[in-house]
Amino acid sequence: MDEPDPDPEASTEPEPVDEPEPEAVAAAEPVADPEPDPDPLAKRQPGTLTKSDLDTSSPSMRSRLFLALIAALVVGIIIGRVTAPDDDGGGGDAATTTTVAGVQFPTGDQERANYWGLAGLQPVVEDAFDRGDNPDGLGRATTGQQWNEVHGQWAISQRQAQLLDPGQGGAPALAVTAGTQGDGLVEVTLPVVETGAGLVFRYLDPQNYWSVVPDVASGTWSVSKTFEGETELVSDVSASTANGVTMTIIHDTTSIRVLVDGVDVLLVNDEALSNQLQGGLIASADSDGSARWERFMVMDFRQQAPATTTG
Repeated sequence: MDEPDPDPEASTEPEPVDEPEPEAVAAAEPVADPEPDPDPLAKRQPGTLTKSDLDTSSPSMRSRLFLALIAALVVGIIIGRVTAPDDDGGGGDAATTTTVAGVQFPTGDQERANYWGLAGLQPVVEDAFDRGDNPDGLGRATTGQQWNEVHGQWAISQRQAQLLDPGQGGAPALAVTAGTQGDGLVEVTLPVVETGAGLVFRYLDPQNYWSVVPDVASGTWSVSKTFEGETELVSDVSASTANGVTMTIIHDTTSIRVLVDGVDVLLVNDEALSNQLQGGLIASADSDGSARWERFMVMDFRQQAPATTTG
């Protein structure tokens, strides 16, 4: 029996299977571009020394961007900033401090000229004392300046400066280098710390200079001003007096900033001898000769007037 012909109009294709409709996906909300930050470094930790704080003549934004680039590219270099509190002219106010994350101050026997150079300073005097032993004086600095042993018998021993004899008369032992005039930085590292043995800055002559010296027993540093032969204690500040500590003074007209191992610990406002960018070493009249100094340097701001050499 013949099969009936299929309906010619009937479709031979399988019936389509209804696929589930895709879940609706909400359109992503457009993300607004963040507003430009007027201060690229505003979120940095407070208390680190920027170029704009050191070199007040540079445009603020330019110096901040310069520091941002340095922080990104240079590891092992500190750009410290002193957060100077409002001050009524008196000395001894402590500034708040921190360090930039991931950036460290180069302490000890390490080269720091480039580190400070990035902050807007240029070397005037550098001395690593890395020359042969000499019991007759400190000789010439690495950059060629002659050391002047103002008082006491100074020497080079094992690539460090030392005091052999503080001398007679009760005056502190002093050794200074020829300097310049203007604002800048004076710094030294003390591989062996002795009470009363530290750093001289704003030096004019044996009757007129500033100094900062440690008291190991109390863990403090004393900042003093000698003016017309009279010495006045300006301020004491608690800070590390451990062997290997680096003492830095940055002075700018009326302000004197004291940094210990790259951290600001003291701000003093005083114009006395402010134009003298000359420094050196100092030890007390009763020194036992145990102190050692290395990595001494004097630097000035690049954009200040040409320096005039003093004696």
